[in-house]
Amino acid sequence: MKEGSLVNVVANVRAYSDGSSDVAHFYYATDAIQPVWNKVATVRPTKGGEQTISAQYTIPIGGSTQAVRVSFVYDNG
Repeated sequence: MKEGSLVNVVANVRAYSDGSSDVAHFYYATDAIQPVWNKVATVRPTKGGEQTISAQYTIPIGGSTQAVRVSFVYDNG
């Protein structure tokens, strides 16, 4: 992976019931030591149970140690 490249961030999740009440927020930071998180995408599961979800983003220029994270949460609306 290098700056300017399109990457695919993948997360394995377990959605409750039919998955309609859960959501995954994908983030990146250009500095893993002092991160400022930038939202890449919000993805809702397509069903309940275990599954793999993903989002793509372009690695920004700058920052020697970048990071990504996924927050999988209940979202009732």
